[in-house]
Parts: sequence; structure tokens; C-alpha cells
Amino acid sequence: YFDKENKNNFKYIEYGCPWWGPLSYFVKGKYKCLSIIPNDSIFWSNYINVYSEYSNLTTINEYDLNYKIENIEGANLGLILILDHLENPVSFIKGFLNLGIKSISIIVEKIEKSKGLPIQHLTGWNEDSLLYLAHALNLKIKYLNANDKTYLFTVFEV
Repeated sequence: YFDKENKNNFKYIEYGCPWWGPLSYFVKGKYKCLSIIPNDSIFWSNYINVYSEYSNLTTINEYDLNYKIENIEGANLGLILILDHLENPVSFIKGFLNLGIKSISIIVEKIEKSKGLPIQHLTGWNEDSLLYLAHALNLKIKYLNANDKTYLFTVFEV
């Protein structure tokens, strides 16, 4: 999807663990990338070290985000296995949209209602909740794959 849609001036920002999403692929492809490490309220953030293989990757802590705003406008935001760890995902995404994000790719674990939330998750997601999110934020659904048994993948565009 990204290679087809973003041949020129591709910028990718990933919020969360740099090992879970396509960040390494984009860094190796010489795209402009920014990794944002969440603050300490995310349970695994203290254990993250970005490997030196990402030598041209800019990594910042969430608290430093204001210093990198010029890198965000027109970028693609990746929320890979992180949205379900946030207390207020709608408000969180609105903050990035207000900075000029042009698309958001999201991967979340599917939640089976009968099993409840995994202990580390603050929110649960299914296809309906992603459709609601798109509607609440006035985003277009460019791609939605709900066929996987474990994960949901979607791309929203402004």
C-alpha cells in the first residue's frame, strides 16, 4: 500500500515499539522516518532500545514531540499494537490530525467479547470500533482487513 501510494516525499512516523511495525522496512528504503517512544505510562516503554541498524532513524521521546512538529505535516502515522494501550485513543489521534497527518495505519489485536480484554489493554477493538473511529474523526477508510483471526489492519486517510 505505502510503496504504491507514496512514491515521492514519503514521511512515516511510528508511535510505539519500533520493532512491531514496518519501521525497519521504511528506514532501509531511505524514507524519512521518525520513531516516537511513548512516555512511561505505557507498560513496556522502559525496555525499548532502538538498534543501531536504524542509523538514519530519528527517535524521540513523546515529551519531545513539540520539537519535531515540522517533520509531522503530511506524514503517515503508524499505530502498531499501541492503540489498545491508550486511555483516550480518539483524543490521541485528534492531536496528530491537528498537526497535519495525512494517513493513519493501525494494527490492533482483535478482541473476543467472551474472553474480555487482555490485562495490558485499556481498550478493545473490533471491526465496528474501527468503523466508529473513522466516523468520529471524519476519516476515509482506505483499507480494512478484518479477515485475520488475531489482528485488524486498517489505513485511514484525511
